[in-house]
Amino acid sequence: MIAFIEVPHRYTFRVNRLGNIANRVVFQELHPIAQRTRHCGREGRLKMPLNPTSQASFPLTPPSSLDKIQGLDRGKVGVLVGLQLIRELGSFRRCMRAVRQDPRSLVFYSEGATYSRYVEDVIDQVLHRSDLKIYYLTSQRDDPVFAGADERFIVFHIDAWLTWVMPFIRARAIVMTMPDLGNLHIKKSTVGAHHFYLFHGIGSMQMVLRKGALDSFDSIFCVGEHQIQEIRKTEEVYGLAKKTLIEGGYPLLDRMYAHFLSRPEVEGDVVGPPMCLIAPSWNPKNILECGVVGMIEGLVKEGWRVVVRPHPEWIRHSPDKARGLADQVESVDAAEMEIDAVSNDSLYEADLLMTDWSSIAFEYAFATERPVLYIDTPPKINNPEYEKLGIPPTEIALRVELGLIVGLDGLERVPEIASNLLECRAQFQERIRTCRDRHVFNLGRSAEAIADHLIEFCSAAGGGRTV
Repeated sequence: MIAFIEVPHRYTFRVNRLGNIANRVVFQELHPIAQRTRHCGREGRLKMPLNPTSQASFPLTPPSSLDKIQGLDRGKVGVLVGLQLIRELGSFRRCMRAVRQDPRSLVFYSEGATYSRYVEDVIDQVLHRSDLKIYYLTSQRDDPVFAGADERFIVFHIDAWLTWVMPFIRARAIVMTMPDLGNLHIKKSTVGAHHFYLFHGIGSMQMVLRKGALDSFDSIFCVGEHQIQEIRKTEEVYGLAKKTLIEGGYPLLDRMYAHFLSRPEVEGDVVGPPMCLIAPSWNPKNILECGVVGMIEGLVKEGWRVVVRPHPEWIRHSPDKARGLADQVESVDAAEMEIDAVSNDSLYEADLLMTDWSSIAFEYAFATERPVLYIDTPPKINNPEYEKLGIPPTEIALRVELGLIVGLDGLERVPEIASNLLECRAQFQERIRTCRDRHVFNLGRSAEAIADHLIEFCSAAGGGRTV
C-alpha cells in the first residue's frame, strides 16, 4: 500500500508502509501561496494521509515529527528540517530588520489559521483607521493570511526559531492570543516591546489558564468585567504588580452575531430535521470519550441530525481515537463528523449545541441566543489554585443561565432533554441576552475599540480607556 508524503513547494517522497523511500527527491514548483508572498520566504506545507482509506481527513504530520514514522530514512528527514530552518532563518532576519526600522511597529503573533479569527477584525480596523504597518508572525507554513499580505500587512513564517526570535523583537507593541508568555517556549521581549494579551475565549481565566499564564503581559484586553475582577484579585492574592486592563470585548462574537442575524432563516420555527452540534473541549475526559455514539444514535432516532465537531487539539493528540470515532459516526444515518475548526457554518445552523467545558458554549449562546446542553464531564482545571480567588468561574456559574446540565449518569435522557430545549428555546433568549450584556464589553464594536487603543499606543505614548 502506497502512502504519500507531499511537500508542495519543494519535495515529494513516495513511501510504502514499511517506510522505505520508493523514489528520489523531486524538485517541484513553489507553492502558490508562497509565490504571492514577498516577505515569508518559500513556505509550504507537508501533507501525509496516515490512513488513505479512512472516511475522514485529519491534521497532517509536521516535518518535525517525521522521524517518528516507523522506518523513515532519518537522513531525508534531516534534509527537510534543515531546509525549513534555513528558510525560517531568512524570514527571521527580514522580520527583525523590518520591525527595527519602524518606530511604530505593531506585531501580531498567531499559532496558525485556527487562531487568526480572533485578531483578523482588529487587524482590519488598524489598517483601515491608521497608516500603521502590521507585522504578522505565524507558526503555520500554509496559513491563509499569506494570501492577504501586502505592503502594510507583512507576513512572516517563524516556528522553529520562535524561542530565539521573540526576546529580540524591538517592536513598539506585540499582540498575542497565546498565554503563558515567558513560561513556555515563547519568551518576553528583552528590548522594550510592550506585550498585549487578547483573549481567545469569553469565559474566566482563573480555572482554564495555568497559574501565572498572564503574569508577563503588560496590558490585557479584557472581554468583560468578570475577567477584570479575576485578574485584579489574582494580583492581590499573589502580590503582583498591576497590569493595564483595557475594556476590549470579543471581536469574534461581534462578527458571529452579525453574521447570524444576516441569515434569512433566523426568524421562525425550525425547518426540517433539527440539528444538534456536538463540540466538546479537548481535555482527556471530554464528551467524545464518554459514550457519545450512544447519544448520537438516540438523537437520530428522535429525528435529529447530528454533527460532531472534535476540538483540533483532541484530534492532534488522539489521532487513533479520532479515526475510530469517525468510522463510528459515519456508520450512523443523519450523523457526520466535521474537522474544519475554522468555519462556523455548522454553529450558525445548529438548533442546539451540546458541549462540556468548551468556551464554544459562550460563543454559540451569545451569537445565536439559543440554549446549550451541557454534559457534566469532569471539569478542565489547569490551575489547581483557582479557588484561592474566591470567585466562581463563569464556566461554572453561567451554565444554568445558558442552558441545562446533564450528568454522566443521565446520558440516556439526552434525546428527551434536547427535544425539550428545542421546544422552549425562546424562553432562554432574553436570559441569554441579559447574560451577554453583563459579560461582554463593546458589543458590536469591540474590534474598533481595541484597534483605537493599539493605534494610539503605537503612535504616541499609549492611552485608551483603561481600568
